[in-house]
Amino acid sequence: MNQKYETAGIVQRTATRVLMPIVSHPKIGKFLFVKLSRMGRSIQRLASEYKCLEIIYGYSREQTKGRGLIERILTHLLLSFLNAKAVRNRLRLVERIIEDIIQKTGRVEIISLAAGSGRDIIDVFSQNPDGNTAVLIDRSRQAINYSKNLAQTKGVADNLTWARGMVEEFVKNGKKMKPNLALMVGFLDYPNDEEAIEIFKEIYRILQPGGYFITSNITNNPERTFLHTILKWPTMHYRSHHELKKILEAGGFNNPLITAEPTDTHLVAIAQKLYDP
Repeated sequence: MNQKYETAGIVQRTATRVLMPIVSHPKIGKFLFVKLSRMGRSIQRLASEYKCLEIIYGYSREQTKGRGLIERILTHLLLSFLNAKAVRNRLRLVERIIEDIIQKTGRVEIISLAAGSGRDIIDVFSQNPDGNTAVLIDRSRQAINYSKNLAQTKGVADNLTWARGMVEEFVKNGKKMKPNLALMVGFLDYPNDEEAIEIFKEIYRILQPGGYFITSNITNNPERTFLHTILKWPTMHYRSHHELKKILEAGGFNNPLITAEPTDTHLVAIAQKLYDP
């Protein structure tokens, strides 16, 4: 896939630090980016759900064509903030890592936890369908149905199976499978360190020796207050490179490779299981 990453230059970073304290004020931010933007209202209502991410993934200026100039400008600003760019960059980075693993291993058997729409896997499989399979697990029936439709549209439904459940249930009950690639992208923002470590240990246990694990975590960033105050995003655990590395190692994954996408808002980690415990 040849999608380019979105960057944030010095002008945007400076403007973000200057303007975020203003637009994070409840009255100002809600008026500008929720009341005056229909897409902003949808993002607030669906905060952190798969539908919200799909809005961010697929945003283009054409979607607001025919609406008022002010709404179009505000919507474009909102969907061009650091966090919106970072979410799209995260998707592209994860897709590129999956592609690299397919090139290395020849084929992948994936388990994806809190999979949402499964767009990352579906996009990659649409370009690399032969022999690759995945189990997508999510608590939302709507997310699973959306994912099934997306997979059908992309021609890879036969490569996938879906299961409804919570990540915590997976950890508690275990699964009789031996994937060579596990994904948990987006979910790690929510459990605390102790919970995350327990999840990592279970993922390490089920992986084949030599198998890979891809996960991500949001970092502390100047839009943090805006996310919680205006967009009503749930409380998240913001982790640094060092903090993410520490809990991955506590979960059994030594020497994980951790990369920041170009806006430095999300970290993506890839780790490998070198041997059975």
